[in-house]
Amino acid sequence: MADQSGLVDYTIYAVGSDARHIVVKQHPRGDKSITNYYIVDVNSSEIPLHPEMAITGPLTQAQFDESARKTSLPKFTSVLKTLQ
Repeated sequence: MADQSGLVDYTIYAVGSDARHIVVKQHPRGDKSITNYYIVDVNSSEIPLHPEMAITGPLTQAQFDESARKTSLPKFTSVLKTLQ
């Protein structure tokens, strides 16, 4: 779930990035039985005025995997194992 400012809500436990995207794994409200995935397009022209428009998600793992296949998304390189 994204908050009113367009940022990904807590609990974020994994991220990755490249020149074009930031990818995020999140457990909504700390519920480890649910994992949401988000894709942030850092090159989006919407970021200055409407940052929420640059965020795709929440996505399921299947939806995220499909997007990753189509757009070569970065791997998750930073993972907080205690929150995983």
